[in-house]
Amino acid sequence: MYERKVTSEEEKGNFLFILKDKLIFFPSRGKEFLLERGGKKFRAMIKAIPCSCVGTPHLHYHLISEAVQGLKRGTSIVIKKKGELFSMKISR
Repeated sequence: MYERKVTSEEEKGNFLFILKDKLIFFPSRGKEFLLERGGKKFRAMIKAIPCSCVGTPHLHYHLISEAVQGLKRGTSIVIKKKGELFSMKISR
């Protein structure tokens, strides 16, 4: 299970941060998978984004999918894995 609250940066960029220690929960970076939200299935992917926000250059990991578009800052999300399908629940 992966849980977090949407940040303003995620809201503006239409992505979800994936913490490095939680990458193991998701398919390999760059591999497409299905993410369900509200009964609809969307294609999704984990993408590595180069960054130098602090210290030395490093990578941030983003979940990219139409399923995350429109999420507002402060919204709680929970992603669970059901076989090959990932399911996202949203609450405020």
